[in-house]
Amino acid sequence: MGWEEIGVALWAVWGAQGDYRRRRLPNGLTLSALALGLAVLPLTGRCLLGAPWSAALLGVAAAFLALLPAYVWRLVAAGDVKFFMAMGALGGVDVLFPVYLAAGVITLALVARDRLFTGRVQRQYPYGVGLGLGCALVVLGHWRLALHWPLS
Repeated sequence: MGWEEIGVALWAVWGAQGDYRRRRLPNGLTLSALALGLAVLPLTGRCLLGAPWSAALLGVAAAFLALLPAYVWRLVAAGDVKFFMAMGALGGVDVLFPVYLAAGVITLALVARDRLFTGRVQRQYPYGVGLGLGCALVVLGHWRLALHWPLS
């Protein structure tokens, strides 16, 4: 495990705790990581976590498209979409599906916790918590899809 994985995991946990406490993912956190992820591509030909440049660009687009309907229906906020897009730029599309699944499980756990202890369920939960914790788990656990990239 290299410094890249540790750095991405720390960034993701930082975003998760910020979204949990303040219900906000600041642009400085999301857009700077997205910019870093895209800036690394022409310099190395790979994303920060080693996936080919094509996987990183596809990751940004797939993350945007995956959360766009939830954003339109006001189930997630714009910061969540940018956070997920940055994950796609940093790790490529290979990490997105496992992160998406982990984020769903973590968010459902938050809903169940509220339902059990308060008897209420909110309309909008801090989805960045699930995304951030899911990203840290996926990156540190190397739970990525084994995709083959012809454009690398």
